[in-house]
Amino acid sequence: MKTHNIGYLLIFSAMWGGIVGMMHPHWQLAIEGGQVWAGLVDYPLDNPNFMYLNHAWTMVHQATGLLLYAGLPEKLLSLFISGLIGFVSCMAISGLMFYFSRSILFSTLFPVLYYLIEKQMHLGANYPIMLWDVPHTYGALSFSIVLLIVSLWLLNKHRLAGFLLGLLPSLHIAWAFFVYLVMTLIQVKRWCCKQDNLLQRIMPAFICGSLISLISFMDYQYHLIQYPEVMQMKPFIKAFQQWDCHRMPLPVTHPAIWINIIAIIYSIFCLQSQSFTPRVLAYEWMIACGVLGLVGALLSYLPNNMYLYIYRMIPTRVLNVNVVFLIACCAGQLNINNFRGAVLVVLTCVMYLSGMMISFWAAAFTISGVFFGITWIKEIFSKQVENWIQHDQWKYIPLFLMVIIHCQFIVQHISNISKFIFHKDLVIEEVKKTKGILLTASNIMLIQARTRKPVLLYGESLDMVMYAMASMPTVSHILNDIYGISWCNPPESVLHKGGLTSCIDQKLWESRSLDQWIEIKEKYNVSYVLTYASYQLNLKLVEKNSYYGLYRLP
Repeated sequence: MKTHNIGYLLIFSAMWGGIVGMMHPHWQLAIEGGQVWAGLVDYPLDNPNFMYLNHAWTMVHQATGLLLYAGLPEKLLSLFISGLIGFVSCMAISGLMFYFSRSILFSTLFPVLYYLIEKQMHLGANYPIMLWDVPHTYGALSFSIVLLIVSLWLLNKHRLAGFLLGLLPSLHIAWAFFVYLVMTLIQVKRWCCKQDNLLQRIMPAFICGSLISLISFMDYQYHLIQYPEVMQMKPFIKAFQQWDCHRMPLPVTHPAIWINIIAIIYSIFCLQSQSFTPRVLAYEWMIACGVLGLVGALLSYLPNNMYLYIYRMIPTRVLNVNVVFLIACCAGQLNINNFRGAVLVVLTCVMYLSGMMISFWAAAFTISGVFFGITWIKEIFSKQVENWIQHDQWKYIPLFLMVIIHCQFIVQHISNISKFIFHKDLVIEEVKKTKGILLTASNIMLIQARTRKPVLLYGESLDMVMYAMASMPTVSHILNDIYGISWCNPPESVLHKGGLTSCIDQKLWESRSLDQWIEIKEKYNVSYVLTYASYQLNLKLVEKNSYYGLYRLP
């Protein structure tokens, strides 16, 4: 395949991905970091949300902050970021699929297919695999960039791969640490076997990307506010383990564990087979990621013995790389071996068109059964029937099904763009007119991004305290005083949920007297309360619709 054809594939896939991303628009979390960086939201320095946004180093905050400061509206920027996530995701997965299948059409259509597989099976290890259709900018964008770096490297696009690799620490420091560790393992193996230097071709571009990361880090240090260390932090961290949803012990039966075990065994087999030698680097990545991910899974059972900085970085996230790799590899191999990915595509079509949820194990056994069934039929039936099965026209059936899915996908979601841009929420418009700090109920999120108003605490995302540990005592007090929930002894309904669940505070808030609300106002300097529409508080109602209710404190 000519190099320029690969370039066209990546460009077209990226453009298609940008459209797909914008067809699934969300208010993005990175907007809030950009607002704080640009000084558009006035937070007290001891506010937990501010402490987290101030301590999180990512160039995404700086880039969004510059665009917001230049006058770009938050809504359009969120739409652009939603498209950017799809842009990177589709380019990465298409490139990966092309590397294994050498089919431009199949590679172009595969990202949406993989999105549907993941949406139905949820194969991510603790930390979900997010391609698009999510507000979680950091996790979705950084994982897609990691896949893109590997994909570009495998396709010999060394300059762009090296540049993004150097840029990676400024986008997501945890992913940078793990990717660099994987590369170190591969390079050590190559040195021991006296093979080619892995880094030689990417080094100039890597240095350029690293310089940008250095500038980003210097800006981060300039804006960083240092807080005094909290004495006796261990009880808070131990209590956090009850809330955390990303660092839980990973069950041995989890699909991600077995996908990585299979990936390691398969890659070792391929490395020893002469016919697979051109793909040595891909299999080295799969082995290194699998080993590192399985070590992370083992460490998830020893949270108290794990080094704190490693614990914060969520080691099990590395397992997700092979979840994408192995599926792309298998689909690509099926495509090469005249099955044209039929088993995978047909099953996914059935799942998608019927709206059926199916487990990983059910899908794996079904695919295996159909695959071996086809193989068995080809072996025992006559040559005429075999030729009929392998007739050239049959290879277009799965591609035709994929095109149908894409057309239906576009028709179903294209209107989301205009709905997102032109939708106005009357309650949110009233929040924009308020002054002071806003108190939000249970798991309401992304209000700051939509209003430029400071929020006392986002109950839905309490995992942010691991990145701003000085905020833990304050978060503990807020949970106890306002939400009636103990940080050290949370109710069973929120265990390993990462934060508060919907309406968990409704009964308490509805029973709270006016005097109690005044005490909260005086202690935490909140002026307004935003709840879901079902709440009925003993406060003056400012505005209400079918989703939210806004109340004013006296």
